Amino acid sequence: MKGCVRKKEKSMKKKMRQKEREAKRYQHKLELKKQAEEQMVAAKIAREERKILIAQRKLESIHLLTILFERIKEIKTKEEVEQQLRELELEKLRQIEKEEQNRIEAKKKEENKKKLKKEVLRRKEEELRQKIMKNFKRKQEEQSTLEREALRKRLAGTTRLKSTVTKDTQPFKKPRLKSVLAKR
Repeated sequence: MKGCVRKKEKSMKKKMRQKEREAKRYQHKLELKKQAEEQMVAAKIAREERKILIAQRKLESIHLLTILFERIKEIKTKEEVEQQLRELELEKLRQIEKEEQNRIEAKKKEENKKKLKKEVLRRKEEELRQKIMKNFKRKQEEQSTLEREALRKRLAGTTRLKSTVTKDTQPFKKPRLKSVLAKR
């Protein structure tokens, strides 16, 4: 019996060792399973954190692009306003130049008008002077002719030398007329 007890003990010890080994294996399996689950959860967390980080970066990029586009829009608006101001200034300068040119042209026209008027007056003065001179010469010739006629009638009865008659009949020197406008 002792042999049987020993066998039973041995068998029990064997079963116990086997149960311990199974428990150890089971424990080891559980640990491995737990580690695998922890690794999966950690990987999942890492993936989620990575997704969150990517989403944050995208959101930050969108925010930065929005700020950048706003600045570009402000700069463009500012440039357009400056361009419009330059165009307005150029238009004002052109308008001033045009007004100045019109004023100069008007002044030139006025001067030309004055010159033309002066020329017309000068021509009229010249025509009048010529008429006066013509009338003066005609009257002088008429008077000279009358004097010669009168002298011939007086001398018709008396005989005189030819040299005395011709000296008296020569026309005297004509006085020059001065124009009133020539003094101006």
